[in-house]
Amino acid sequence: MARALGARALAELHATQVLPNPELVVEHDRVLSTAGGHEWTAGVAVPLGIAGRRGLSQEAASLRKAAARSEAESTLLDHALAFREGYVEAASAAARVEVLEEQQRALDSLAELIRGLTKGGEAATFDLLRQQNQARSHRRAVVAAKAQAAAALRWLESAAGVPVALPGQRLDLLGGGPRVLQKAQGIPGEGHPRVRSLETAARAAGMDARAARRRAVPDLGVFLGYRAVTASVGGTSATAHGFRAGLSLPLTFFDHGQGEAARAEAEGMVARATADQLRREHRGRARATSERLKLLEAGRPEVEASAKDAAMLETKARQLYAAGELSIAELLDAYRAAEEARLARIDLAEGIAVARLGLMRALGTQLDARLDAACGSMP
Repeated sequence: MARALGARALAELHATQVLPNPELVVEHDRVLSTAGGHEWTAGVAVPLGIAGRRGLSQEAASLRKAAARSEAESTLLDHALAFREGYVEAASAAARVEVLEEQQRALDSLAELIRGLTKGGEAATFDLLRQQNQARSHRRAVVAAKAQAAAALRWLESAAGVPVALPGQRLDLLGGGPRVLQKAQGIPGEGHPRVRSLETAARAAGMDARAARRRAVPDLGVFLGYRAVTASVGGTSATAHGFRAGLSLPLTFFDHGQGEAARAEAEGMVARATADQLRREHRGRARATSERLKLLEAGRPEVEASAKDAAMLETKARQLYAAGELSIAELLDAYRAAEEARLARIDLAEGIAVARLGLMRALGTQLDARLDAACGSMP
């Protein structure tokens, strides 16, 4: 898509560099009288183009080429960030599957624990039924999570064209926020390539309007040719040779480019208004995502501590249940709390990564010189 945008802008530039074709003129005149006689002329008519529209059109095409380059950068950036967002989604989904599968194995192992307890009767039967019901319900959640993870991975591999290895629960590979926030400081929202493209397109429209107004200056046309006149006088035919020069001057009484200039100016106004709108939107989104990223990062220690405490709670609950000091409901509640704490850690890592990518999208940069250079390269 980026190459296509560049090719279209380059074609417009080449179109303005093409010189107008000269015109071959051949005329033949015959005098219908008793004396007879005829005349013929052959020559070339060339438009001079003294109004200067061609130069302004070339400048406008050069600006459109620059606008197309910025638009191509925006296209590459959007797709790069979309791929990274897909990677975050697939990695988070895979990490959730690992947590759910581990929890499923832990729930299934409770059956052996319950059967091994010395207490019998209805209480043990109830505990076993409660455990089996909870395990079946949880297994459905595992299947749903696997389906979501498989779909996200297939999309990612389809976009990449190669197999993709996911980090599993090593979500630190998704990156953090403080370093991103530090890099993002001082980057204005108006630096977005889409905004630059619109502003450059507005300048190109201004050049088009100036070129259109130059139609008020007539473009002269010059004709130079060879002339031969044959006449019969007293029965004798004689031919006179010479040249013919002509000058054509259009009369720009009615159409002197005012309609074309008005359309170009209107296009420039739309481009500038759109650029201003995007600039405000990007500035607002950058502030919002920065604040969100700060708050999410501030909650990271609490979530990590909660996950550790929940894991200890799960282990203690299993020991107390085996000792007969805890009910099956309390044991399952502890298991759910441990699972929710581990899933909350994944949700937080995903939220931080998504907020970070949202900040990059608002700023129009990946905050990495190497990646920005790759997305800015266009033939």
